[in-house]
Amino acid sequence: MSTKIEDLQEALYILVEYCDENDLKVNYKNDDIQFSSSFVYLGIKITTLFSPSGHLDRLRAKAIASVNNLQDKVNISKTAYKSAYRLYHAVILPSGTHGASIFQATTSEDTWVSHIKKIAGYYWKKGSQISNYSSTTRLLEGIFNDDFLDIKNARPEQRRVIASYYTTGCHNWIFSKENCYEAELHEIHAEGGFHAHEACKCALCGDEINNFHHIQICSAFPTEIPVKERLLSL
Repeated sequence: MSTKIEDLQEALYILVEYCDENDLKVNYKNDDIQFSSSFVYLGIKITTLFSPSGHLDRLRAKAIASVNNLQDKVNISKTAYKSAYRLYHAVILPSGTHGASIFQATTSEDTWVSHIKKIAGYYWKKGSQISNYSSTTRLLEGIFNDDFLDIKNARPEQRRVIASYYTTGCHNWIFSKENCYEAELHEIHAEGGFHAHEACKCALCGDEINNFHHIQICSAFPTEIPVKERLLSL
C-alpha cells in the first residue's frame, strides 16, 4: 500500500521480476504508471477529489446524445404528450442520472435541480420545436406548473406556438425590429446599441411592445378573441 506513484512503480517492477523468476505470467509490461486524476468505472466518472461535477457533465452529454438518438427514430415533436412524457422517463432521465446517487452527499440541491433542468429543457425544446436558446425555466414552468394554454393536450403543430408564447411571449414573431427577441430585454438592448421599448412596435397593430404578454392586449384582434386563437392565427 502506498500513496506515492514512485513506490507503486517500484512494487510493480519487483512483482514482474518475481514472476519471471518463477515462470509466472502477469498482465503488465514494463511501462511507467500513468497518473490520472479521474477514471470511469461502471459508467461512473470518479475523480481524485470525488467531485460530482465531472460525472454530471458526462451524464448531461449522454442524456443529450440519447435525445438526439431518440429524435432520429421518433419525431418527439409529433409524439403525443403522454407518450413523450413516458419516453423521457424511460429513456432520457435514466441516462442522465445513472450513478449520480453515489455523489448525493456532495451534490447540493441547487446543483442537482440545475442538472435535471438542463436535460429536461433540451428534451422538451426538441418536443416543442423551439430554439435551444429559449428560456428553459419559462418553458418548464409553462408546461408543468402554469399550462393555461394547455400545451399538453395541444396538437403537435400547435405546440411550437404555445411554447414560443411561454418562453418569449411570441415577441420575435410580431416585432417590427431586427435583433430583438424578448420584450424583457429591451433595456439591455438599449445599452448594447439596439433599442428601448418605444422603438419596438408590434407588426400587427403598430403599438409599442412593452409587455411580455402583448398579444393578449394587441388591438389587431377583437377583444373577445381568446389568447390561444390569437396565437394560432399568427
